[in-house]
Amino acid sequence: MTTTTNQPEGWPTQPLPASHHRARKVVIAIAASIAGLLLVGVILGISNQAATSGSQPGMSQGLGSANATKDIDGIRMSQPDAIGVRSGHVKLTNNSKGTSDYSIELRILSSSGTNLGTTYATANRVEPGQMARAEFMVTESGADRVEVTKVQRTASN
Repeated sequence: MTTTTNQPEGWPTQPLPASHHRARKVVIAIAASIAGLLLVGVILGISNQAATSGSQPGMSQGLGSANATKDIDGIRMSQPDAIGVRSGHVKLTNNSKGTSDYSIELRILSSSGTNLGTTYATANRVEPGQMARAEFMVTESGADRVEVTKVQRTASN
């Protein structure tokens, strides 16, 4: 006597062993756990950002410190020189308890607010409480102003 099945020839006619079902359940449980941990991490990251004081809207704080944006005291930029290059500096004060290095990202804007590009400024080995200038250059034609988009403060080596 033969049995007829709707399965292609060579496929098993019996259901998969219980061990396959257990393995599938384990994989699903691991995936759900990872997704849950990622969700908790995102929620904690958002609440940590919301709790950070002194941040300006739209400004990233970088990897170094949650309070690095508070260290910025102002920005100055020169008039274009004979070949159209503008120089400038970001004034900052190290408000941390240790000697720090700063990496600052600035957005270059036209007078109408068009984003013309990005420039960077750095200051190294700034002692606690010390004021410093992080120098930058702007070569984009039509540049009118810059604004800080990211401040990263890290401990000096």
